[in-house]
Amino acid sequence: MNVGSSAAKSAHRFLRAALTGVLWAGLAGGALAQTPESDSQNRSKAITIVVGAPASVNCAAAANLGRFDDDALAFCNRAIESERLSHQNRIVTRINRGAMYLRRGAAAPTAADKLAAGQAALADFDVIVERLDPNNADAHFNRGGALIMVGKHGQAVEAITYALGLGLKQPQKAYLNRGAARESLGDIAGAFEDYRTALEIDPNW
Repeated sequence: MNVGSSAAKSAHRFLRAALTGVLWAGLAGGALAQTPESDSQNRSKAITIVVGAPASVNCAAAANLGRFDDDALAFCNRAIESERLSHQNRIVTRINRGAMYLRRGAAAPTAADKLAAGQAALADFDVIVERLDPNNADAHFNRGGALIMVGKHGQAVEAITYALGLGLKQPQKAYLNRGAARESLGDIAGAFEDYRTALEIDPNW
């Protein structure tokens, strides 16, 4: 089916961005898990790590810079394990760490490393949707990305569909992720519709 093949090509071009570049979280005080700015625009802000700042602040700064190295993750771990975070900051910090794990998985050199990173990300997003904020659209959307990474494509479709129902600032990225999951399930027609919808929302993405 030609349309399916064309849709698949669109998916392959965008899937890495769909799994990594959209997984942002804001600094303490408000979740910005789907900033409308591009990756390069975010990096140009030159957010820096501040010596002596709360670990949650440095975790957010590292996430906004696109980092996923051990030191960046250590800030998030310390914040979650040791700091007295507000309810909202706990959610934001979990999103930050989950985003780092997804980026790490996307860049992983082996399938085993990718799976481990995806499982770690999924654990953070599960905490949010199961305990902290069941109606957090960003967490459900990013959870869908983690489910794709660990090969649970049916559950990924469900999670992303739920996120779309809650409302997302950049729904085109959710449609691309869901299209990729549907393609993996053999639902070429459904995948094509999702890819087409994504490109209709943002033809220049």
